[in-house]
Amino acid sequence: MDTFMDSSWYFFRFLDTKNSKLPVAPTKANRGMPVDIYVGGVEHAILHLLYARFVSKFLATTSLWPAGSTVQGEPFKHLITQGMVHGKTYSDPSTGRFLRPDEVDMTTPSAPVIKSNGLRPKTSFEKMSKSKYNGVDPCATIATYGADATRAHMLFQAPVSDVLEWDESKITGVQRWLTRVLKLATAFWYPKPELERFKPHPDIDIRIIPLLQSLRDTGMLRAASVMQNALSPYNIPEEELIEALEPAEAELLHKLHGTITSVTHSYSSTYSLNTVVSDLMTLTNTIWDTPHASDCTPVLKHNATMHLLRMLAPIAPGVAEEAWHTLHDCTNMLIRNLPEHPLCTLTASTGPSIFTFGFPFPDTDTMPLLTPTIQCVVQFDGKRKFDTAIRKVPEHIQSSREDDIKRHVLTELLKTEMGQKFLGAEGAIWATTSEKRCHEVWACVPWGWSVVVAKRGKIVNLVSPGRERRKSKRRKDAEVGKEEDVGS
Repeated sequence: MDTFMDSSWYFFRFLDTKNSKLPVAPTKANRGMPVDIYVGGVEHAILHLLYARFVSKFLATTSLWPAGSTVQGEPFKHLITQGMVHGKTYSDPSTGRFLRPDEVDMTTPSAPVIKSNGLRPKTSFEKMSKSKYNGVDPCATIATYGADATRAHMLFQAPVSDVLEWDESKITGVQRWLTRVLKLATAFWYPKPELERFKPHPDIDIRIIPLLQSLRDTGMLRAASVMQNALSPYNIPEEELIEALEPAEAELLHKLHGTITSVTHSYSSTYSLNTVVSDLMTLTNTIWDTPHASDCTPVLKHNATMHLLRMLAPIAPGVAEEAWHTLHDCTNMLIRNLPEHPLCTLTASTGPSIFTFGFPFPDTDTMPLLTPTIQCVVQFDGKRKFDTAIRKVPEHIQSSREDDIKRHVLTELLKTEMGQKFLGAEGAIWATTSEKRCHEVWACVPWGWSVVVAKRGKIVNLVSPGRERRKSKRRKDAEVGKEEDVGS
């Protein structure tokens, strides 16, 4: 009664723990049941889960849970069966007996030896148990690596429903990542003279376009029409603000809000916590590697670091909290409009806890505008020579303005290593022709060549004069053939 029976209806009692007359008030049972998510090991499916469903189905026939009949008395909306943790196990190949750790010589970890007979033991991963001598003391692991690194390592190694093969040697990778997060929080990437004048935007959840507009108002983000020599106004203001960003900055914003979307989905829908860790690792590297392209770069990296820490907090609360306060101290972060929460008292030294600000929201409306580059395939006379990433043709350049599209694509190609190799002053295209004069319009193309751009820069075909003459002759021959057919 005190184990199987009581543990089969505790989720009802949790809804009404002070009720001295009933196990649970019907109104509270209707409001709180069924449970959204039930997480349990495979062994629970036979014991606890079976009894919990039995008791719940019974209560659904009583006045204690009137609404239970609408869900057939099922107590849980979603079941997650967590995988078992397996430990590395050594056994004697001659007898099959499991070996204690002190019976195995681990001088060379990759080649263990049985001390008694010098044989190589059979190595496998088995369910942790005392009889197999493969248990791991979590306290010892936490004492060595810390609770955050241990937790993140466990989540990262396998999906929550899969078997986790415990390998402590891999935890150092997670440690390095968390150390990098703490380093990011020191704002080392912010030039000191600019950091002294930096004032973070008071709205921590400001959307992309208002953030860029605030940078424009302070003179940090210059007009795209000046930077790109645009020939016509943009269709909408958002396009012009996005176009004013450097490609690396637009890529950082795109990666940030893509990660927020992915991580939110993993936390709330798929429960793929291992992908949460991998997504946050990728975002950390993106922030770290984004070069200082303009005055806006440090502001955008600061914004991305704030959101990174908020997404990290559920998995590594200690690291996230420490990094949050470090970032606060290093960047003079004074956030106004705090939520009404008892922990939101803003102190002069450390500021409020990271957990008072909730989870970031992705700016899905602006994300489609943030893809800064496309993959451009370059052909000579229809034969593919190379492909490279170039900045997309701005939306304000209409498809009808073909020369403007060609000018943009050729200019961007010359900025790339492969473009210089083939189209530069001594590029491969010039080696294929004796003509050394430049094209009357396109300086990177020899005289007489034609430039064909398709799919707004995804395909570029450079056609030699000889190829053009052959095409023209075939067209004329075809037209003459048609006239002869008509005449006959």
